[in-house]
Amino acid sequence: MTASVPYDDPETLRLDLLDGFCLRVGHTAVEVNELAQRLIALLALRRRPVRRAVIAGTLWPQKAEARASANLRSILWRLNGAGSPPVITCSGSTLALNDHVHVDVIVLEQSGWEFLDGSPPPATGLGPESLSRELLPGWYEDWVIVERERLGQLQIRFLEALVDHLRRGGNFTRAIDYAMRLVATDPLRERSQIALIRALAEEGSWGRARWQADQYRRLLHKTFGPGAAASFAAAHPALLSFDRELARR
Repeated sequence: MTASVPYDDPETLRLDLLDGFCLRVGHTAVEVNELAQRLIALLALRRRPVRRAVIAGTLWPQKAEARASANLRSILWRLNGAGSPPVITCSGSTLALNDHVHVDVIVLEQSGWEFLDGSPPPATGLGPESLSRELLPGWYEDWVIVERERLGQLQIRFLEALVDHLRRGGNFTRAIDYAMRLVATDPLRERSQIALIRALAEEGSWGRARWQADQYRRLLHKTFGPGAAASFAAAHPALLSFDRELARR
């Protein structure tokens, strides 16, 4: 890590894990080698103190315990050297990310959950741009892949809720745009398809809504067989009838 980075206020520490790793002090990027990046990212994603032995075994699963522990000590010495921002805190046999580090993934999830719990959507941070960003692309460790899949599912759910919010507020243009992005991401996801069909129908684009519903039923038939398409139609008769009053319920 670069030791000469100006550091006055600990609240200026920012860690971005979406679309790639970036640690910043204020607006200044901090150079962090690949192994240190793994350590910082692991602690950020675990969101709690982690035992040193667990960290060493996770980051160096093929190494002997003594060698893995030595690697971890070396990284900590470099990260917490003089003049470097205190990214990691040590307490006995556990390590944790400094509480003053603002992590983009955590901020995104907190905003999304608050919105699902009934809070108004934030002015920024919830939209197709932020909700389509990938966690640490190009990292293929198992612990990253699991978190990437979990976050990806949450991002889809948050955006679906945002589509419903926009639709209920009469903002059909944006609701349709967001819903089409969802469908492009996962054409088989029923909730996303329904969100798009409803937005189109309530806007008054009946022909486009009917076409979208027909396309989805054909996709279900092709992928899972006639039973899946029939089950979808049976589960949503009001939506697929395109009756103006029923479609708005």
